[in-house]
Amino acid sequence: MQDADMMIDLNALYKDTGTRFSLLTQPRFLCGFEYPETVWVSTPPSQITSGPGDARLSVIDVMGKSYTKGVEFEPHDGAVIPPARPGPDGHYDHLGVADTGYRAVNVYGSIRRVLDIWEAYLGHGTMWHFSETSTTLQVTPFVDWNNAQFAWGFTEFGWEDPAAPKKKQTGKIVTADKVNPDHQFAYNFDIIAHELGHGLIFALAGIPFEDAWTADYRGFQESGSDLVALLSSMHFDTVLDHLLSSTSGNLYAENEINRIAETSENQQFRIASNTLTLADVPFRDIPVDDMTSKQIHRLGEPMTGAFFDILVASYQKNLIESGTIPKKLAVLDDDPDVIEKRMPELKKGYDSAYRRKPEAFKAALCEARDSLGVRLAKTWDVLGPDFLSFEQIARTFLTVDRHYSGWENQSEIARCFRWRGIGTK
Repeated sequence: MQDADMMIDLNALYKDTGTRFSLLTQPRFLCGFEYPETVWVSTPPSQITSGPGDARLSVIDVMGKSYTKGVEFEPHDGAVIPPARPGPDGHYDHLGVADTGYRAVNVYGSIRRVLDIWEAYLGHGTMWHFSETSTTLQVTPFVDWNNAQFAWGFTEFGWEDPAAPKKKQTGKIVTADKVNPDHQFAYNFDIIAHELGHGLIFALAGIPFEDAWTADYRGFQESGSDLVALLSSMHFDTVLDHLLSSTSGNLYAENEINRIAETSENQQFRIASNTLTLADVPFRDIPVDDMTSKQIHRLGEPMTGAFFDILVASYQKNLIESGTIPKKLAVLDDDPDVIEKRMPELKKGYDSAYRRKPEAFKAALCEARDSLGVRLAKTWDVLGPDFLSFEQIARTFLTVDRHYSGWENQSEIARCFRWRGIGTK
């Protein structure tokens, strides 16, 4: 089995054989993320068709489409924006954000990037959960909807502008040319990666039988998809460099990776470094079919918080073992108020340490990122979906970690789960 503590450099891996894309790594309204980053995806230029598309996904940028209300993809017979075509060298990084076709390119490249990351973590390829009926994911970059979804055989992305007046129900479809690209979800990597997260989890963990759905499974879907978005975004140098330089490496300071799916400079869907426990989400026992979307997302946040704490604990351990920070700078207290009181001390210590060895912080974070990513992917791959509970996920994750690291990390991981109210007996 692959080394769970290796660092994965996808650009180096695919630079000679893959295809170049210029992708937005965070919304452009965030300072420092105005321009795309060039990356390589695993699919060779010869295997990508205009659209873009390939054997596993097909992007069709239709005009004037509303969202799909059921589980069956609704074909659209209206006008279609001309498919994006490669440059003379077969790559797609020649298109700028304002160019026709870039929206489709950004969605395709982002989906491919996420697949590459998580298949690297798994050590093998994946199949869509709907592969019994289709091998190709239909991707619609823009629909008139304030949401996005990944369903049976398709995924589609809407838009939301928090500053715009609430849309009137006129019956008229808003087309993409009427919406600022900064507020279209096809330009938001976190949202694209989150939706792909649903597809990955369905493919790996499976879909429960009709009477075996639990509230925890639905919360797990949202938490897991947020973690896919968080860890995937950390494979961009733009994101890592901005994160570390703006926080001096203190991940408990407010930053761009723990604010998931931002829709404006001060609004986002969820916070990864939250302080929620299961006691804060008492609707866990509500019948699963009666839960609202907001309750489902809220239910997943304690699990997301536990894994964020595990990520930070691993990162701090790497920093201490490399001599980059002293042990006194590690955040080991579970009480958010204590952590808040320590922030001035932590800021001073991290500022000083980061100035001395910024490259050591990046190496420690990449190692922690990939260590968690491998363990999550393997956990999802062996979980069963029926009657799933958060406690079962925690136990499975501990078993996977023990396979790689013995008992070295077990007490710290168990502590992170227990503090969230997720039992690990």
